[in-house]
Amino acid sequence: SLRISRLTLALQYMPEGFTYSVQEVGYDFDQCDEYGTIDFNSFVDRFRVYSWREQVGKSGGGSEATLSVTNHVENTILWVSVAGTIENFEYLVGLVYAKNIKKYLLFDPEKEIGWVECYLVKESQEVEKLFKDYFEYSLDKFSGLLLRHDLFFQQKAEKYANKRVHATDA
Repeated sequence: SLRISRLTLALQYMPEGFTYSVQEVGYDFDQCDEYGTIDFNSFVDRFRVYSWREQVGKSGGGSEATLSVTNHVENTILWVSVAGTIENFEYLVGLVYAKNIKKYLLFDPEKEIGWVECYLVKESQEVEKLFKDYFEYSLDKFSGLLLRHDLFFQQKAEKYANKRVHATDA
């Protein structure tokens, strides 16, 4: 009975839909400010007023400024950051998700790991389109749009575990 009550309580406070976090320029890589739920229009407002041009290149060995949105239904994170200089910068858009990898031996089962893919995106309008499709669960449309951009890097997301995504995993 106590066990069921705890489960019920946990499910009541589990976020539905999307939440977001902000990693300010210069933060440690595992540091971010967690915020509550967010929808696409609120995200766009936040994205447009953020001082990307003034923040780029000022990390001082820490992180670049990053806005992250966690999709609690699909268990993914889509984030946007910047790279370059004030005069010439691009957005970095990354997706953290669960990926199945095969083991070395044929009879070994697949293993699920966290994976991050990061793409270079030149225009803010393109970033907004990506996030719009992400918020609308239009994953085929989203994937097609994302793949039009140059892959910057892909790698294992070290902190992705137990099918729970945290905004600092990327």
